[in-house]
Amino acid sequence: MVALTILSVFAIFMLLQVPIVLSLIAIAFAYFYISGFPLTIVPYTMYKTLNTFTIVAIPMFIFMGELLSRFGFAKDIIRITKRMFREKFGYSLRLNVILSLVFSGMSGSALADIGATGKMLIDASDREGIKKPFAAGLTMASATIGPIFPPSIPLLVYAIAANTSSVRMLIAGVLPAIIIAAILYIFVSIYIVMLKRKRSISGVHQPTPQPSGTPFWKDLALSLPTLLIIPTITGGMIFGLLSPSEVGAAAVVYILSLAVAYGRFTFSSLWLAFRSAIVSSSAVVILLAAGSLYSTIMVNEGVSQFAASAFDNIGNNPLVFFLVINLILIVVGMFIDGLTIIILLTPVLLPIALSLGIQPEQLGIVMVFNTMIGMMTPPFGLSIFAVSSVSDLKIGDILRSIAPFYAVMLTCLLALSAFPEISQWLPAKVFQ
Repeated sequence: MVALTILSVFAIFMLLQVPIVLSLIAIAFAYFYISGFPLTIVPYTMYKTLNTFTIVAIPMFIFMGELLSRFGFAKDIIRITKRMFREKFGYSLRLNVILSLVFSGMSGSALADIGATGKMLIDASDREGIKKPFAAGLTMASATIGPIFPPSIPLLVYAIAANTSSVRMLIAGVLPAIIIAAILYIFVSIYIVMLKRKRSISGVHQPTPQPSGTPFWKDLALSLPTLLIIPTITGGMIFGLLSPSEVGAAAVVYILSLAVAYGRFTFSSLWLAFRSAIVSSSAVVILLAAGSLYSTIMVNEGVSQFAASAFDNIGNNPLVFFLVINLILIVVGMFIDGLTIIILLTPVLLPIALSLGIQPEQLGIVMVFNTMIGMMTPPFGLSIFAVSSVSDLKIGDILRSIAPFYAVMLTCLLALSAFPEISQWLPAKVFQ
């Protein structure tokens, strides 16, 4: 009854557009006061959650992404990957998927991926004669790879909320991200073949972009040191050389050294990257701290046990569990941002998953991917608004184009739910 009251009050605060962090803290103070707990439990719980070395990885990864953008390294990567596909019709769609996988290894954010490459790729598709709404839908779908592949802020947040190994969680995201990218690549390749056949029959000219005047080897040499960040981050964790926090710090130092070597370093760019990283990191960290209060209340009220008993009535099949929570998470994701969902629902869902023999890595991957689908789902899908902003397309036009990509994303979600090996094989190999 108390838990239901808390959820109702939280829903009212959301309707009144009270910031989520303030809502959680206010509810926590009220709950502990009414329950007779000392109010010092509020700051202590928040401090205890943040007093972990894993937290350091969050600002480090965000800072790394900002530095890549501010010092122009992101443009180097875009240029070299763009040249790899410039010779054939449909290069912009294939490039869209590849760049999302590349940038996912640098920013770990769907919105950062859209902001960095969305406009360029959608405009390139338009120049090729491919409908912009289709390219916009692909941009949203491919951006879902970012929060799965390391470094991933959502997976780090999940690891903290689940009190599980952050290294295992990040490594668990490697294979699912590659598989999702491969499925999207095959999908757009089939679309390109169909489009070429249709144009060949109708006699429509297929424009081919003109190659760059800069030698390919020069662009490759310029971008190769930056591209090495991706295998360094992944390999460093797989071989146990560095923790996620240490990998993030090492990457920051490496990028700063590259900026000096390339003659791009300026204190103004460093300050802008630093300021932006602080703002973004603070939002994530304070949400984690406030979410820990909610988790404490849910545990104290026995919500996990109640939810587990509810699932007992529908059977002990892990696939049934995933089908139910996938439906719940997609609906909730239409209204609440992904990190909030992860922080609030992980303490409730994880004990049930463990009782069914589901490993934390699989649950984390499924939850994060669900929130990414929610970001491309109306009415409050942030990816929709981000793509609309960079493409100058109306939201209605974008929504009409993303139905095929929903089918692809839901297929990937079903595979992640039905086959635990996808998310557990690599961590099992690394830690055997």
